[in-house]
Amino acid sequence: MRCAVLGGDLQGLSLAIRLAGLKHDVWLVANSAPCAERWRQELGDRLLCTINASYAVKRSDVLFFVNRSASTSLDPHSLVEWLLPHVAEHALVVIAAEVQPGTTTMMRQQLNQSQRFSGDVVYVPPVLLHRPLPLAIGTEHGERCAALEQALAGWHRLQYTMKDQVAEYVQCIADRRPSTTSPSPRNGKEAREAYTWWNKMQSQTMLTGLERIREAEWS
Repeated sequence: MRCAVLGGDLQGLSLAIRLAGLKHDVWLVANSAPCAERWRQELGDRLLCTINASYAVKRSDVLFFVNRSASTSLDPHSLVEWLLPHVAEHALVVIAAEVQPGTTTMMRQQLNQSQRFSGDVVYVPPVLLHRPLPLAIGTEHGERCAALEQALAGWHRLQYTMKDQVAEYVQCIADRRPSTTSPSPRNGKEAREAYTWWNKMQSQTMLTGLERIREAEWS
């Protein structure tokens, strides 16, 4: 698959290297020309580094937005307006950055209003993506996303699929943002559901760690 990673910080670099290791063609969009040149020298032909975000987007099947970049904003209205002239018709847009709950739904609705876009928008909490934790994948109705599963095939991580706004709240809870660190009724159904998912992920991570310790003891 052809992937673009936008938001060329260290997290973007780490994700791009991981995707390249999964045998994808990867464009990493750097925030400055010196940064892109340095990465070209250090990474050689492992990645295609550029500062031309529109060039990378036009040629990619899957777009990962991990942070703001020099040419893109994570404001949903601004990002959709910027994307529409460039994004491929059937592309998958993956938001893997800190956003306000509801952002993914808003972007999906605005992109789907366009006659030239029939792809999808999903959310992956970066606090999970960049740590040794299970992945949460937020989709419109909590269904599986075949395109993202294909992009991540070979990356052995537990994956939980949920509604996108629930996944956005998982990010808030895991990142300990104010007002989302407890399943209070005032936070709404999605926040309470996210709190349940977060507890499940933490429990699963602890169990996995214990299994590894047991394996080491018996090996």
